[in-house]
Formats: sequence, C-alpha cells, structure tokens
Amino acid sequence: MPTKNPLDWERWNFGVKLASVCQIATFFAVWIFCIMEFGPWLGIALGWLPALAFAVLVGGLMFLFWPLAYAGMALLVLMVLYALVRLVIG
Repeated sequence: MPTKNPLDWERWNFGVKLASVCQIATFFAVWIFCIMEFGPWLGIALGWLPALAFAVLVGGLMFLFWPLAYAGMALLVLMVLYALVRLVIG
C-alpha cells in the first residue's frame, strides 16, 4: 500500500482558496483607503501600488498560516454562539 505524500496538493487546496480571497479583499480595501486618504486623482492613479504590495504580503502569510485562520474562524463562531446563548438565557 503506497503512503500518501504529506506535501500533497489536496492538503493545501483550502489554503490557496483562502489566500486568494484574502488577497482580492485586501487589494480593494487598501486601494479604497488610498483613494480616501490621498484624494481621488492620486489615490486612483497610484493607490494600486501599495494595495498590490500589501495584498501579496497578506496572501502569502495567509497561505502559510491558513490553519491558524481556520481555527480563528471557528473560535469566532463559538464566541458568537456563546453571546447568543447568553442573550437568550438572560
């Protein structure tokens, strides 16, 4: 019976998807921030440069540390459920 490669692509599939979504969201968030901070002309014309750099950084970190992000999302869901239970119980 062959052993499965621990560096198999299927294992990293969720990390790649999460990193892609975070990269796109970060790019547009930073670009909109640059437009608001530096004005429409300078923000639209040059705001994509820091947005691209920051999006690549966030995407790379998210790809490397996606299990921590997954655990953080689970913790957030548990906190919301706890708050709802406390709200209903009183």
